[in-house]
Amino acid sequence: MNAPRQARIYVKSPRGPSISGVGRVGVVFTTDAASLGTSPKQSYSVTVRTKGLGLPVHHAHQFCRDYFLDLDDGLFRRHRR
Repeated sequence: MNAPRQARIYVKSPRGPSISGVGRVGVVFTTDAASLGTSPKQSYSVTVRTKGLGLPVHHAHQFCRDYFLDLDDGLFRRHRR
């Protein structure tokens, strides 16, 4: 993404029907707070179900680095590198 670690990433479109794949679930993220159409939000919990919720890029990156979704059984598994 080449975004600075201290930049923030926001949920632009909360978890719901995918805009790129029929029958799939997706989330749209942005680093542009002005594109949200609402005021950015901060929270102590992490969710992709709240529009405008933001985290620092370095914090958000931790959630996708070590885990992947196994589409065959719907379980999160630890990714071994």
